[in-house]
Amino acid sequence: LSPELGWHPSGAPLATGAGNYAFPMAFGGNLGGGAIVSWSQTTGQLTPTPIPQTTGLQPDGRLTAFNGEFWGLASTGGTTNAGATFSFSPGSGITSVRGLSPGLGPEKVGDDEAQEHQH
Repeated sequence: LSPELGWHPSGAPLATGAGNYAFPMAFGGNLGGGAIVSWSQTTGQLTPTPIPQTTGLQPDGRLTAFNGEFWGLASTGGTTNAGATFSFSPGSGITSVRGLSPGLGPEKVGDDEAQEHQH
């Protein structure tokens, strides 16, 4: 789209109410680490909310609505530089919720015994 808005959409648009949608852009934005872009279906206006490194960089995947906020995952950045969970409120911005621990990921879900019982 543009450096300010970001590029490489990393999740489908999510309805945020009143004909508005939000979607993550993995790269770009004013701070370079991605952005959550709000789109007004009524006016066609696109409004980026850049993601600061301390919140988490490169949002990855679709946002999820819960308790009136929109939640997402960042693949890098955050307090540990290993990614983070964040919440987004249109008009209020992005808040880091929790940094992810380095070395943890889908390949390390539990102990070996528990994984053996899943097969």
